[in-house]
Amino acid sequence: MQRLLEHEDFFTSPYLTERSIETLNKYDVGYVIVESGSSLDAQLRLAPDWFTWLLDDASTGVEGAYSLYAVTGEPAVTATILGNTAMANQLWGEAQEQFETALGENAANAGEDLLARLGVAEIAQREGHFEIAEETLRQTMSDIGAEHDLPVLHYRLGRLYAQQG
Repeated sequence: MQRLLEHEDFFTSPYLTERSIETLNKYDVGYVIVESGSSLDAQLRLAPDWFTWLLDDASTGVEGAYSLYAVTGEPAVTATILGNTAMANQLWGEAQEQFETALGENAANAGEDLLARLGVAEIAQREGHFEIAEETLRQTMSDIGAEHDLPVLHYRLGRLYAQQG
């Protein structure tokens, strides 16, 4: 029963949280399947140190498409994960602090950096600071360059524009 509850918690959270990381490590998970286009899908795509995208079945046109990832690193509870946990609990100030800590301490870690930047952009968007959210997403896309382009960042930028009207 406990495993089912942990499974449900993992797949219903829009973020990689402390609990998500504990579940992945507890069961030594090798592969994860998530709903394509979901917030969790975006989290996994932006954590390349821990997850490698393998396949989307979205191209089949079937409703309820999924993405398959290999767990390629040992996920750890970091400042970014603590920020995500705070986001899941709607503690925006705490989340912002954790993301800023992650960006300051782990700038060399690409996966950490991308997740933290997404968190900063999401908080700015929630608080109505659309210019900050836009600049954060655009700067992230510029920093990673065209050779490592991540469509999920364009999607998030598009959602921001749609929200602005």
